[in-house]
Amino acid sequence: MHSLSAANSDVRRNYARVAQAIRFIRDHRAEQPDLTTVARHLHLSECHFQRLFTAWAGISPKRFLQFLTVEYAKASIADSRNLLDLPSMPACPVRGGCTTCS
Repeated sequence: MHSLSAANSDVRRNYARVAQAIRFIRDHRAEQPDLTTVARHLHLSECHFQRLFTAWAGISPKRFLQFLTVEYAKASIADSRNLLDLPSMPACPVRGGCTTCS
């Protein structure tokens, strides 16, 4: 019985961690937080956070951020009457560009 209660506690803790990560990534989408930044926010190692997020969300944290970025860009374009009036996206932090910028 004790191991079942410990397992339930781990499940709840991991669910809360992934939910917190999703909120953090969503709230900081414009800054394009990297894996290290989000993992530090959760007080986890990068490797552990990557495995945990991917297991629970079904996609990597990077892929989730790319999805949010693309969806924001689509919504901005759809809501704009003039594409020249759109705010510029932050510079891509990845040398040589990144897939969300193309």
